[in-house]
Amino acid sequence: MLRIPKSFAAAMVLLAIGSSSCHRRNSAPSPTTRHMPDELEYSVQLDQRFRAQTRDVEWSSKAAEEINRALLTDLTRGSRIEKVECRMDLCRVETSHDDVPAYQSFVRSAFLSRNRKLWNAGLTTQVRGPAPSGLTAVTFIAKRDQAVPSAEAVMN
Repeated sequence: MLRIPKSFAAAMVLLAIGSSSCHRRNSAPSPTTRHMPDELEYSVQLDQRFRAQTRDVEWSSKAAEEINRALLTDLTRGSRIEKVECRMDLCRVETSHDDVPAYQSFVRSAFLSRNRKLWNAGLTTQVRGPAPSGLTAVTFIAKRDQAVPSAEAVMN
């Protein structure tokens, strides 16, 4: 039986709502203090930022094809590519995995290996929660030689 930490259930609820407004702290930060988002807030805000982007038709189609080709050649046992979508300067890759070790193996092979086949750019990957066949993860990949927006940048 797959054990999913309780934090994933909370993440799924907030992602379903689509807003981080229900996850704010009770006390307002002082004007000189900046609120740094936790992983869940960052994930929700990055998703919203991605969905707000228009599509760079020329780049996004080619990038999605390149990601599919690269990840399919490095796909590890127990992992599946569910959806690849690219917009202006980010791509969003949704994957599903039989379990946490399958996800970790996929990340090592696809994104951390010296033999990886994707372009050189920033990326962030997060487990979003349980799925019918295990767990779901979302990875954001920036355009070549660019960074994924920082937590601070997506909150502004």
